[in-house]
Amino acid sequence: MKYEFWLPIMVTVFTILAFGIVSGVMTKGAHQFAVTYENIGSDVLTLELKNGRSKMRYVGYDADGHVVQTKQLFGVFLRWGNHYFFYQIEQDQAHGQQTFNVKNLFIQQRGNNKSILVSDQRGVYVTKSGKILSLKGILYGRTLR
Repeated sequence: MKYEFWLPIMVTVFTILAFGIVSGVMTKGAHQFAVTYENIGSDVLTLELKNGRSKMRYVGYDADGHVVQTKQLFGVFLRWGNHYFFYQIEQDQAHGQQTFNVKNLFIQQRGNNKSILVSDQRGVYVTKSGKILSLKGILYGRTLR
């Protein structure tokens, strides 16, 4: 009786997970997204996806074009359509401390090599002057390959 209850649940979970893994492994592409904050600076996020592995590079610039923050993220991802789930190691600098993080992103490719990234995990950034900047959750970009 226990098996009759749990078997369909386990088969469904396995099927959903298997689809995410297979879809991720079959994905190849690269995107670059950017957003500008008037009189404050800009963000550039470069994302490479290849055979279930991901590489993200984030660079934050001030209003003068100087780099104020960088992050490198390496890991694996699962994909269901335009929904991506990343399991990554994050580093601020190549020699810096590493932390583990999980991100979920919605990436839609549009015509003419254009892309849109939607994330509800962007949060806030505190500038050098102590101003709190709410980071935009919708980034527009282009498909690199």
